[in-house]
Amino acid sequence: MQHSDDLMPALERIIEANLVAGGAPIGVSARELQISTRTLQRRLWHARLTYSDLVEQVRFRVAVTLLRDTDLSMTAVAKRLGYANISGFTRAFTRWAGMAPSRYRDSLTAGGAMRRGEKTR
Repeated sequence: MQHSDDLMPALERIIEANLVAGGAPIGVSARELQISTRTLQRRLWHARLTYSDLVEQVRFRVAVTLLRDTDLSMTAVAKRLGYANISGFTRAFTRWAGMAPSRYRDSLTAGGAMRRGEKTR
């Protein structure tokens, strides 16, 4: 059984590990944490979260990391996050960040070039 302090990081690791497969259903995550689904829901409720909210937060965090730290194509990033196609990923990322993932990545590249004193396009 997970202690409250350990629950969120452990749950986030489980979710992240299962993103490629489309994410772990709450029951799978609860079993891996060795608690009941209802207990997991109750603990999330106390943290003012839903399971789907947490999955979205993890997806966004991983997306930002992949866009920032890798040269993966948008299609590859989308697949790693469990999206069947790039359009679903693009819609979700735009909802999270207020801009398309390609624009986000371009802003990182332009910002880095400007910090290094390089000219951008």
